[in-house]
Amino acid sequence: MKWGLTTCLDIETTFKKDDAYFYNGNNQLVSIGWLYGCGFTYNGSLYDTMVVEYILARGIHCDLSLDGSCKRRKVKQKKKHLIESQIKSGVGMDNIPYKLIEEYGRGDVDCTYDLAMEQCKLLEVDINEFN
Repeated sequence: MKWGLTTCLDIETTFKKDDAYFYNGNNQLVSIGWLYGCGFTYNGSLYDTMVVEYILARGIHCDLSLDGSCKRRKVKQKKKHLIESQIKSGVGMDNIPYKLIEEYGRGDVDCTYDLAMEQCKLLEVDINEFN
């Protein structure tokens, strides 16, 4: 499967555009821009784990990537081992088997959720307050 417009269409047929009321992720500037580029509209709440990690760091330089944040907070890790060797050898995402990309992506969703929950514990807030 090629990524790009085809992927956007697959996402659109899988999920209804206006069903989401809360969007959790890491580095939302990139993700939300991609979704808008696919024709999605979103006016709900955003929770960006990268921004929260920046705030929790209180000015101390640290790895704000999803991988670095998950390691620091001792939550579920990314499944980068699934595609890492292919990426390092120059294989593009569009040439990696779709099932691997899907498992890798679902792993990102799982660890991002776990990271957000851990951050909310540290901040002593309920994630539902962001809805």
